[in-house]
Amino acid sequence: AMPFLLFALDALDRRAWRAYALWVALALSCKFYVAAPVALLGLLVWWCYGERRAGLLTVAAGLGYGLLAFFVIRPLFTTAETSSLHRGGNYLSFY
Repeated sequence: AMPFLLFALDALDRRAWRAYALWVALALSCKFYVAAPVALLGLLVWWCYGERRAGLLTVAAGLGYGLLAFFVIRPLFTTAETSSLHRGGNYLSFY
């Protein structure tokens, strides 16, 4: 996910919004842990670059994907053999 985020930063510097959206989407597809840095990147885009719309869309994409992956996709793949520490909300208390 790190190279995708670096390419997203490069596209952000060039103001190439389509390439930026592509790299952010690819970074999000790697792991659900990447949702937090993407949301923070959206705040950076909004605050430092002054691009309010792109920043809010990036924050929404990061938070939306993170919530979807954690609360919908992840529970779909838990099985009976999955440890009780890694089911549901116990995952947060474990870490």
